[in-house]
Amino acid sequence: MKLRLIFIFAIAAALLPHLAFCGENTPINAAMISAKVQTAYQGIESLSANFAQETTPQITGKKNVERGEVFLQPPLNMRWEYTEPEKKVMIIDNQISWFYLPEKKVAYRQTSESLFASQTLIAIFRGTTTINTDFEVSLVATSPKYHTLHLVPLNDIGTKEIVLKIDSQTFLITYCAFEDFYGNHNAITFTNIALNGEMNAGLFQFRPPAGVHLIDINEK
Repeated sequence: MKLRLIFIFAIAAALLPHLAFCGENTPINAAMISAKVQTAYQGIESLSANFAQETTPQITGKKNVERGEVFLQPPLNMRWEYTEPEKKVMIIDNQISWFYLPEKKVAYRQTSESLFASQTLIAIFRGTTTINTDFEVSLVATSPKYHTLHLVPLNDIGTKEIVLKIDSQTFLITYCAFEDFYGNHNAITFTNIALNGEMNAGLFQFRPPAGVHLIDINEK
């Protein structure tokens, strides 16, 4: 279940069915926000950010908080590096996705194609999703700094609803929260977002160290 929650960050931005205003006389509507979010990610050469991920299982109600850094190099490469409380790494390229638990000496492998099929947030980061056809979206709040959206997926992506906070200047996602069909609540906040910096290709490569147990998810 924990592995599913980590892999399920299938979150998207979408259009607003109501009017908002980003400037004194400039109306922003659903299609405009949708297009700006998608364009923002399609135009990125690289992105890095700190993140805080909160997971609250429905059974226990106990909130778990993990922190780390995410690296993106579109259209294929992504690395989620968890630093606390437990070190974990998720690496995604165009062929293979890895989830490595160094303290447990376990590495999970699956094809990226099977991961991309259900991970809408990853698809947005890669600039490969058509945003405005995947959700029923409403505007929760708007301000000069942020637009907050409530999304209901039109297709089964493992979540009932999603909340997104989008920077009104950059149209990058700074916060997303969702509840899966089991009632587990998940949220992730992005801070210190940096664009178009140089990245070492080694960030997106992984070879299981000696002694690590390998589990192929696609063979299960």
